[in-house]
Parts: sequence; structure tokens; C-alpha cells
Amino acid sequence: LRSRGGREQRIAKRFRPRIEMEFRSLAKREQFVKVQRQLFAELRNEIVMPFWPERTILSSNASGTTAQVSQVQNWMGAGAYFCIVEDGEAEAQKIASRSGSTITLDGTLSKTWGAGAQVYQGFAGWMDSKITQRAYTSEVNAVNVAFAATPGAEPDYTPGAAGTTFEGLEVWEFPNNWQAQPRIEIEDPREVVDYGWGSIEVFHPYDFPTVTRRVQLLRRGISAVREVEDFFRRHRGRQREFFIRNVQRDLLPTTGITSGGTTLQVNDPGIAAVLNSSTVHRALAVKLPSSGWVYRRIAGAFAGGAGSIITISGTWPETVSVNEIGRIAFLNVANFASDIFSTEWRTDSIATTTVTISTLEDFG
Repeated sequence: LRSRGGREQRIAKRFRPRIEMEFRSLAKREQFVKVQRQLFAELRNEIVMPFWPERTILSSNASGTTAQVSQVQNWMGAGAYFCIVEDGEAEAQKIASRSGSTITLDGTLSKTWGAGAQVYQGFAGWMDSKITQRAYTSEVNAVNVAFAATPGAEPDYTPGAAGTTFEGLEVWEFPNNWQAQPRIEIEDPREVVDYGWGSIEVFHPYDFPTVTRRVQLLRRGISAVREVEDFFRRHRGRQREFFIRNVQRDLLPTTGITSGGTTLQVNDPGIAAVLNSSTVHRALAVKLPSSGWVYRRIAGAFAGGAGSIITISGTWPETVSVNEIGRIAFLNVANFASDIFSTEWRTDSIATTTVTISTLEDFG
């Protein structure tokens, strides 16, 4: 809920996110005949769909109600679907329990699956009621599949532990894919009263501008993708706040900093007045050669020395010359601008995800 003045109250509508998948499957000859038959048979039934990017293998033959995996993954808990795929055949059983790398299944496997067979997490759900096919030749066809997992059917998922935090909030530190050219928008909404004749009146309902960043992340491997997804899950989409540093340089230093010192001198004489009145720009991120990114609260600022002198809460951890200061950026309180997290897998190991993040007022 957002008030006219731009302040929000955020309440989660559901405990678990809903999971959807879309992909294109290329099939030819006998493979396409099999896919066609399965589509006609299962389109109106609930099915189990493997999550293809996250996989491991059987470390030994699997039969009966037990299976041994070469790598234990986070999803392998009671209630999750355990999918085995080998030589064009597949089977799914629910996991009853796990001890180390040994999986005990609820049901009995229909056959003996060989060591090295692929293992995936499965989701119970439904394909879209309409499936579109494209025929490239009389022998080669592409099938577009849309799948939605049944809400509540998957077991609870526990996101990984939080990374870097500052003043109790997690910090977004994922690197941008600069090839995708991050988009930054600054908005200060206005309302105009215009009756079509005479003068007009302009009102600014927000006391602060909003900076919206749309960035793409390039991630290699399922673990790297999970790091971003877990960040999103920990913040429950738009509900919770976090810190994000600007992707660009905001301030230019004119002098170095001293270990134990509390000031930073920059070249902009007008920034002092902005910082003293801003409810958004109230913290800094400074990249130093030994300490890496250092986050500090802005205590105050005043014009001086042909620029502005910023006072911080806390002290600097090291002495650094002006040329060794890597970058100075504002550290803003923010939240996700959407409750949807989408990942596009370019290959089975390379994925991109695009997120939109908006700044909020910082009441720290």
C-alpha cells in the first residue's frame, strides 16, 4: 500500500512464492512422436516436471526404495520429488528421508537405474492448457511448454544465510552485467491541476525523489543463481528493505582519508546542503584498496576547502591517498520493485536475471 506521499506499508499475500517454467523443446523423428503422445495423454493431468538446470547423478545403481547420489543438494528433503532420467526414460518418486547421500523414497522404483543416471528436483503441477508447436521441417519440430507448479505442493525451502549487512539490513553486492547497460531512472512525481483554461497549480506529493535501477546479472552455475534467488526470498520480494550502493560514481574526493579519521572531502560545494536535507542519501559506500567496500553513515556535511567536507559516524579503517580511493557511491535503503523473480537460462550452466530496485527513505 502506497500513500499519496510515497510512503509504503508492505504485507506479504502468501507464505510461499509460486513457481512457473517456460521452455522450448526441440524434437525430431521418434523423439517427436513420443513427445506428441505424452502431450495428448498428460495435458489434462497433473505431472512432475524436472528442474533441468539443477542436477546431480546416481553414484551407484538404484532400485527398490533407496538411491545414492554423488552430490547432496539443498532440495533433497522429505516431500520433494526425486526425478531420475536415463536414456530417454524418466521416473519420479517422493523423498521419504535422507541420510548423508542416501535417499529413501516413498515408493518403489519401477526398474534398476544405472550409476551415472541424471537426478533432478521435480515439481508437481500443470502444463498450460494450450501447447504451441512449430514445424521447421517434416522431421524437426519445436514444442513450447509452459508449466506452473501446484501451489503448496513443494516442500519448504530455506534460503541461505544473509551476506554482508550494515545496520541490520543486508547489502546488495552482486556485480552488474555491464554489457546489458544498467538503466537508472530518477523520478520526482508531480500532480498538476489544470482545468483547461487560466493558470495551473503544480504539487509535489513526495518529499523525496525515487531512483529506480534496472540491472541484469550474469551468473555461472546453479549455486550462483541460487545466491540471488535466496536474497530475493529472504526479502520476500517487495516486502523487506535492504541497502544498495549506486552502480556509478557519485562523489569525487579531493584529499585522502586517514585511519581513525571521520571526514571525507569531496569537490562539490553544493552537495553539503543536499546531504543535510536529504532523507534518501544518508550513507556512503567507499571502496578502499585493503578493506574493500566500506559502509558508513553520514553524520553531517558542510561546505569548505573549495568543496564539501562530509563527517561520518564511525572511523575509516585505513589511511589512503586520494588516488587510491576506488569509488565513492551513495548507499541507499531500497526494495525490489516487483514480486516476480525470473531467470533465463542461456545454457545449462549460464543464466541471466534482471531485477528492478527502487530507493526508499532512510530512517536509520
